[in-house]
Amino acid sequence: MRRIQTIITFLLLWSSSYAQYFESAHAVWDDSFREWEIQMTEDNSAGFEIRWQLRNDYTTWNVDLAGLPGVIQLKWNDDPNVWEYRSGNQIIIARTKWSNDYSQWKLSDGQVKLELETRYRDDTNEWWVKSEKDGHFILYSEYLNDPRDWIIEDDMEAYVSAEMRLMMIFLACFHSSPKQ
Repeated sequence: MRRIQTIITFLLLWSSSYAQYFESAHAVWDDSFREWEIQMTEDNSAGFEIRWQLRNDYTTWNVDLAGLPGVIQLKWNDDPNVWEYRSGNQIIIARTKWSNDYSQWKLSDGQVKLELETRYRDDTNEWWVKSEKDGHFILYSEYLNDPRDWIIEDDMEAYVSAEMRLMMIFLACFHSSPKQ
């Protein structure tokens, strides 16, 4: 039964006539950045939360993308330069463009390659996708220097997966907020 539900959800997300766009991201709690809710069009939502809440371990996150479970985690626990998102058969790898510079990321799912970076150096209030051929994707904080609420302008091409888009949202939220 669960497998059928997963297949139906997958088909809804990826059918050529149905594009899934992201609209906003919000920290669920005002005083914590451990759980996020993402608003999507068509009354869908997504979210991510740290897996090991009591350990204060920010290396592994549980993901829910419109009913599809996934995990975002550091590829290697001692290297914060590489993150991996796994959901079903989909794997997204995100690497820093330059070692220990968390304002510029290269993402790949094996077919699509994107670059996500802050609009201005050392200012995490706005993130954008550098490649214009793949569409328009910008995240910016709703209130200056307040990383709890984000507005998302998502006009990426249909071939860019929802997982890839969610990974970009995760990177922006994670690297813009304190770990508390």
